[in-house]
Amino acid sequence: MKNILTLTLALTLLSACSSGHKGQLRRLLTVEVSEPATGRADSLHIFQMNYENNQFIVEKQDGTWGTLSWPRDIADDQKIDFYAYNSGTFHYNEGNPYITFTADELLRSQKDLLVATHKQTAYSDADGTVSLRFTHACAIVHFDIATTDSITVNSVVLRHVKKQGNYHYNTTPHWTDLSNEGDYTLTPHSNTLYIIPQPKDSVLLEVSYTAGGTAKTKTLPLTGEWQMGKEDKVIFEI
Repeated sequence: MKNILTLTLALTLLSACSSGHKGQLRRLLTVEVSEPATGRADSLHIFQMNYENNQFIVEKQDGTWGTLSWPRDIADDQKIDFYAYNSGTFHYNEGNPYITFTADELLRSQKDLLVATHKQTAYSDADGTVSLRFTHACAIVHFDIATTDSITVNSVVLRHVKKQGNYHYNTTPHWTDLSNEGDYTLTPHSNTLYIIPQPKDSVLLEVSYTAGGTAKTKTLPLTGEWQMGKEDKVIFEI
Protein backbone atom coordinates (compact mmCIF):
# COMPACT_ATOMS: atom_id res chain seq x y z
CA MET A 1 0.00 0.00 0.00
CA LYS A 2 2.88 2.33 0.84
CA ASN A 3 4.47 1.75 -2.58
CA ILE A 4 1.20 2.53 -4.36
CA LEU A 5 0.78 5.79 -2.44
CA THR A 6 4.36 6.76 -3.18
CA LEU A 7 3.89 6.06 -6.90
CA THR A 8 0.62 8.03 -6.99
CA LEU A 9 2.25 11.01 -5.28
CA ALA A 10 5.19 10.90 -7.67
CA LEU A 11 2.90 10.89 -10.70
CA THR A 12 0.90 13.81 -9.30
CA LEU A 13 4.05 15.88 -8.74
CA LEU A 14 5.33 15.05 -12.23
CA SER A 15 2.03 16.14 -13.76
CA ALA A 16 2.08 19.41 -11.80
CA CYS A 17 5.65 20.15 -12.81
CA SER A 18 4.92 19.43 -16.49
CA SER A 19 1.85 21.68 -16.43
CA GLY A 20 3.74 24.50 -14.72
CA HIS A 21 6.61 24.29 -17.21
CA LYS A 22 4.19 24.54 -20.10
CA GLY A 23 2.65 27.66 -18.62
CA GLN A 24 6.10 29.25 -18.33
CA LEU A 25 7.09 28.75 -21.98
CA ARG A 26 7.99 32.06 -23.58
CA ARG A 27 5.62 33.19 -26.32
CA LEU A 28 7.23 35.73 -28.61
CA LEU A 29 5.66 39.10 -29.32
CA THR A 30 6.75 40.70 -32.58
CA VAL A 31 5.65 44.01 -34.08
CA GLU A 32 5.00 45.08 -37.64
CA VAL A 33 5.33 48.86 -37.86
CA SER A 34 4.00 51.24 -40.48
CA GLU A 35 5.24 54.83 -40.12
CA PRO A 36 3.46 57.97 -41.38
CA ALA A 37 4.81 59.34 -44.64
CA THR A 38 4.55 63.05 -43.78
CA GLY A 39 6.45 65.16 -41.28
CA ARG A 40 10.13 65.46 -40.59
CA ALA A 41 12.63 63.04 -42.04
CA ASP A 42 13.67 61.57 -38.68
CA SER A 43 12.56 57.97 -38.49
CA LEU A 44 10.78 56.21 -35.66
CA HIS A 45 13.40 54.08 -33.91
CA ILE A 46 12.00 53.49 -30.44
CA PHE A 47 8.54 53.59 -28.89
CA GLN A 48 6.51 52.40 -25.91
CA MET A 49 3.56 50.01 -26.08
CA ASN A 50 1.07 49.33 -23.31
CA TYR A 51 -1.30 46.50 -22.54
CA GLU A 52 -3.33 48.02 -19.68
CA ASN A 53 -0.65 49.26 -17.25
CA ASN A 54 2.04 46.90 -18.55
CA GLN A 55 4.62 48.76 -20.63
CA PHE A 56 6.90 47.38 -23.34
CA ILE A 57 9.87 49.25 -24.82
CA VAL A 58 10.26 48.48 -28.52
CA GLU A 59 13.50 49.46 -30.22
CA LYS A 60 14.80 49.12 -33.75
CA GLN A 61 18.30 47.67 -34.08
CA ASP A 62 20.06 47.21 -37.42
CA GLY A 63 16.79 47.98 -39.17
CA THR A 64 14.78 45.33 -37.32
CA TRP A 65 12.29 45.81 -34.49
CA GLY A 66 13.17 43.89 -31.34
CA THR A 67 11.28 40.79 -30.19
CA LEU A 68 9.45 40.83 -26.85
CA SER A 69 7.47 38.35 -24.75
CA TRP A 70 3.69 38.03 -24.90
CA PRO A 71 2.05 38.86 -21.52
CA ARG A 72 2.40 35.73 -19.36
CA ASP A 73 -0.98 35.99 -17.65
CA ILE A 74 -2.92 36.05 -20.94
CA ALA A 75 -4.28 32.87 -22.55
CA ASP A 76 -3.48 32.17 -26.22
CA ASP A 77 -7.03 32.99 -27.34
CA GLN A 78 -7.69 35.93 -24.99
CA LYS A 79 -8.30 39.24 -26.79
CA ILE A 80 -6.37 42.27 -25.50
CA ASP A 81 -5.64 45.84 -26.63
CA PHE A 82 -2.24 47.39 -27.33
CA TYR A 83 -1.60 51.16 -27.34
CA ALA A 84 1.65 52.49 -28.79
CA TYR A 85 3.26 55.94 -28.58
CA ASN A 86 6.72 57.46 -29.00
CA SER A 87 6.55 60.19 -26.35
CA GLY A 88 4.53 61.47 -23.40
CA THR A 89 3.06 59.73 -20.34
CA PHE A 90 0.51 56.94 -20.76
CA HIS A 91 -2.56 56.63 -18.49
CA TYR A 92 -4.66 53.48 -18.78
CA ASN A 93 -7.60 55.25 -17.10
CA GLU A 94 -9.78 52.16 -16.59
CA GLY A 95 -9.98 51.29 -20.27
CA ASN A 96 -10.20 54.88 -21.57
CA PRO A 97 -6.49 55.47 -22.18
CA TYR A 98 -4.85 58.79 -22.90
CA ILE A 99 -1.38 60.31 -23.16
CA THR A 100 -0.25 63.52 -21.48
CA PHE A 101 2.06 65.25 -23.94
CA THR A 102 4.03 68.50 -24.04
CA ALA A 103 5.27 70.03 -27.30
CA ASP A 104 8.77 71.30 -26.51
CA GLU A 105 9.35 75.03 -27.06
CA LEU A 106 12.92 74.35 -28.19
CA LEU A 107 12.47 73.38 -31.83
CA ARG A 108 15.57 71.22 -32.11
CA SER A 109 14.30 69.13 -29.18
CA GLN A 110 10.77 68.72 -30.52
CA LYS A 111 9.14 65.36 -31.11
CA ASP A 112 5.99 64.67 -33.02
CA LEU A 113 3.58 62.52 -31.01
CA LEU A 114 3.11 59.33 -33.05
CA VAL A 115 0.38 56.93 -31.91
CA ALA A 116 -0.98 53.55 -32.92
CA THR A 117 -3.38 50.90 -31.62
CA HIS A 118 -4.08 47.23 -32.20
CA LYS A 119 -7.29 46.32 -30.43
CA GLN A 120 -8.84 42.97 -29.64
CA THR A 121 -5.95 40.81 -30.76
CA ALA A 122 -4.99 37.41 -29.35
CA TYR A 123 -1.69 35.55 -29.47
CA SER A 124 -3.33 32.81 -31.52
CA ASP A 125 -4.55 35.30 -34.16
CA ALA A 126 -1.12 35.77 -35.75
CA ASP A 127 1.37 33.85 -33.61
CA GLY A 128 1.99 36.88 -31.40
CA THR A 129 2.41 39.48 -34.16
CA VAL A 130 1.02 42.95 -33.40
CA SER A 131 0.54 45.27 -36.38
CA LEU A 132 0.89 48.99 -35.60
CA ARG A 133 0.05 51.76 -38.06
CA PHE A 134 1.37 55.01 -36.57
CA THR A 135 -0.28 58.35 -37.26
CA HIS A 136 0.46 61.97 -36.31
CA ALA A 137 -1.36 63.19 -33.21
CA CYS A 138 0.00 66.74 -33.56
CA ALA A 139 -0.42 69.36 -36.25
CA ILE A 140 2.61 70.05 -38.46
CA VAL A 141 3.16 73.75 -39.16
CA HIS A 142 5.56 75.19 -41.77
CA PHE A 143 6.44 78.90 -41.99
CA ASP A 144 7.63 80.79 -45.07
CA ILE A 145 8.67 84.45 -44.82
CA ALA A 146 8.98 86.50 -47.98
CA THR A 147 11.04 89.73 -47.79
CA THR A 148 12.81 92.18 -50.06
CA ASP A 149 16.58 92.70 -50.12
CA SER A 150 16.26 95.82 -47.96
CA ILE A 151 14.62 93.93 -45.09
CA THR A 152 16.33 91.62 -42.63
CA VAL A 153 14.20 89.38 -40.44
CA ASN A 154 15.63 89.18 -36.91
CA SER A 155 13.15 86.84 -35.23
CA VAL A 156 9.80 85.16 -35.71
CA VAL A 157 7.90 84.15 -32.57
CA LEU A 158 4.62 82.30 -32.28
CA ARG A 159 3.05 83.46 -29.01
CA HIS A 160 0.33 82.14 -26.68
CA VAL A 161 0.36 78.59 -28.02
CA LYS A 162 -0.98 75.94 -25.65
CA LYS A 163 1.77 73.36 -25.49
CA GLN A 164 0.36 70.66 -23.17
CA GLY A 165 -2.69 68.43 -23.44
CA ASN A 166 -4.15 64.94 -23.24
CA TYR A 167 -4.50 62.80 -26.35
CA HIS A 168 -7.32 60.23 -26.07
CA TYR A 169 -7.27 56.93 -27.97
CA ASN A 170 -11.07 56.58 -28.01
CA THR A 171 -13.08 55.54 -31.08
CA THR A 172 -12.71 59.12 -32.30
CA PRO A 173 -9.24 60.26 -31.11
CA HIS A 174 -9.20 63.78 -29.70
CA TRP A 175 -7.35 66.19 -27.40
CA THR A 176 -8.55 67.63 -24.09
CA ASP A 177 -7.25 69.75 -21.20
CA LEU A 178 -5.06 72.05 -23.29
CA SER A 179 -2.93 74.23 -21.03
CA ASN A 180 0.46 75.78 -20.32
CA GLU A 181 0.88 78.52 -22.92
CA GLY A 182 4.30 78.92 -24.50
CA ASP A 183 6.16 80.77 -27.23
CA TYR A 184 7.90 79.17 -30.19
CA THR A 185 10.84 80.98 -31.80
CA LEU A 186 11.53 80.14 -35.44
CA THR A 187 14.79 80.49 -37.34
CA PRO A 188 15.64 80.21 -41.05
CA HIS A 189 16.90 76.68 -40.38
CA SER A 190 14.10 75.68 -38.00
CA ASN A 191 10.83 76.80 -39.54
CA THR A 192 8.77 73.66 -39.00
CA LEU A 193 7.19 72.76 -35.70
CA TYR A 194 4.75 70.34 -34.11
CA ILE A 195 1.82 71.90 -32.29
CA ILE A 196 -0.95 70.34 -30.23
CA PRO A 197 -4.17 70.73 -32.26
CA GLN A 198 -6.01 73.86 -31.12
CA PRO A 199 -7.84 77.00 -32.30
CA LYS A 200 -5.55 79.81 -33.50
CA ASP A 201 -7.79 82.60 -32.19
CA SER A 202 -5.55 83.58 -29.25
CA VAL A 203 -2.25 82.93 -31.06
CA LEU A 204 -0.12 85.82 -32.34
CA LEU A 205 2.70 85.76 -34.87
CA GLU A 206 5.32 88.35 -33.95
CA VAL A 207 7.96 89.29 -36.54
CA SER A 208 10.92 91.52 -35.66
CA TYR A 209 12.88 92.89 -38.59
CA THR A 210 15.12 95.71 -39.73
CA ALA A 211 14.09 97.92 -42.66
CA GLY A 212 16.27 100.80 -43.85
CA GLY A 213 18.34 100.60 -40.68
CA THR A 214 15.28 100.85 -38.43
CA ALA A 215 14.18 98.01 -36.13
CA LYS A 216 10.49 97.20 -36.38
CA THR A 217 8.03 94.63 -35.05
CA LYS A 218 4.86 93.44 -36.69
CA THR A 219 2.26 91.38 -34.84
CA LEU A 220 -0.21 89.33 -36.84
CA PRO A 221 -3.30 87.54 -35.48
CA LEU A 222 -4.05 84.05 -36.79
CA THR A 223 -7.42 82.49 -37.54
CA GLY A 224 -8.73 78.99 -38.00
CA GLU A 225 -7.59 75.83 -36.25
CA TRP A 226 -4.62 73.51 -36.25
CA GLN A 227 -5.93 70.00 -36.84
CA MET A 228 -4.58 66.65 -35.75
CA GLY A 229 -2.40 64.98 -38.36
CA LYS A 230 -2.74 67.88 -40.81
CA GLU A 231 0.03 69.99 -42.33
CA ASP A 232 -0.43 73.76 -42.30
CA LYS A 233 1.73 76.26 -44.16
CA VAL A 234 1.86 79.90 -43.03
CA ILE A 235 3.15 82.31 -45.68
CA PHE A 236 3.54 86.03 -45.07
CA GLU A 237 5.33 88.96 -46.66
CA ILE A 238 7.06 92.00 -45.20
